[in-house]
Amino acid sequence: MPFNLELFIARRYLRSGRHFTSVASLITTVGVALGVGAVCLFLSAHNGFEHEIRERILGATSHITIFALNTEDNLMRDAQQVMARAAAAPEVIGASPFIYYKTGIQSRSTGDGIVVRGVDLEKELSTGTLADKIIYGEYSFVSPPERSQDKKVPGIILGMDLADRLAAGIGDPIILYSITDKTLSPTALPKKGFFRVSGIFRSGFAEYDSDLAYISIPEAQDLFNLGAAVTGVHLKIADIFRAKHVSTFVENELGPGYDIVPWQELYSNLFTWVELEKLVIYLVFTLMILIAAFSVISTLVMIVLEKRSEIASLKTIGLTGGSIRKIFIYNGLTIGVIGALSGWALALTLIWAQNEFHLLKLPADVYFISYLPFVARLGDFLIIGAATLVVSFLAGLYPAQRAASQSVVQALRS
Repeated sequence: MPFNLELFIARRYLRSGRHFTSVASLITTVGVALGVGAVCLFLSAHNGFEHEIRERILGATSHITIFALNTEDNLMRDAQQVMARAAAAPEVIGASPFIYYKTGIQSRSTGDGIVVRGVDLEKELSTGTLADKIIYGEYSFVSPPERSQDKKVPGIILGMDLADRLAAGIGDPIILYSITDKTLSPTALPKKGFFRVSGIFRSGFAEYDSDLAYISIPEAQDLFNLGAAVTGVHLKIADIFRAKHVSTFVENELGPGYDIVPWQELYSNLFTWVELEKLVIYLVFTLMILIAAFSVISTLVMIVLEKRSEIASLKTIGLTGGSIRKIFIYNGLTIGVIGALSGWALALTLIWAQNEFHLLKLPADVYFISYLPFVARLGDFLIIGAATLVVSFLAGLYPAQRAASQSVVQALRS
């Protein structure tokens, strides 16, 4: 590698000099490293939060949801045909019908209001992850024979927090109440459905674990007086980020009369908030990098003032103004490179510690999840590192120009 005089002098200037100047260089580099590390850490935490929410929501719902339009009750009565036609669209790998209703629930000890979802367990395997989330009992709507005296009583799958709130275990009786009669009268009585707990799931998403229960589609149709209708159809696709694109193909395949909703629109409020949070992180990073730029400028200006006699000597032995500029631009870039690399190392260390030891806990009822994994993305690290180098380069331009334009005579006299 050829010897680079300007780079050699730049390194000597950062390491040597008066005590105040060398300490200022160190503090500036540490400040850049802390800024880069903090932003990388915050972005990784945001990525982990977004990933967990998306995975847990989509595990309990679907990538694309199809609803019926232009019907009196917005119910779908041709679900089988819809699933068959939707499955012909590109990238669709699974389809399943579902029923979604709010209802009352009662156990031996207490009652509450919840959301009930009617599903076909076999078809649900192709669109959801409920089977993987069962922690007690079985992925089945058959009552446990050892706890059920009446074999005709169907099973129900409860969320873990809901089961705890109801003090209900596997085989325990559950009653669902449905008021489907639209006639308002003092004598109106809710329709009852009798079930026994056949399974308990934990999705890790607090809203589902505390307020969601699953029953079979025939039982839901009977309980809510739906006849042969369902609420809609869930679709699963190969790449979740192409949901909007695939929705267009499904819409063309089905024609009018259906509302095709990708997951980004179904949970638009939540994910808009998540994206806004990421924007705030980038705004904070911009402020931090501007502060670092002023710190680099002030440090290099102090070096210029301290080394003005040496700069004059370098000019007298033949160094041009361009070479002097390079020295101080290299100074700025050196601070940026060391700061970026140190910041990356700091962020990666803390990310590993969080993922390994779960240092940061979250209240599940507020943040949906109890533990926040950090997800480091190469693109984020590279963008932050590149921005740091660009700012360090620009910050070195003013001190470099000041050093290059310095008068040799005045510097040697001072």
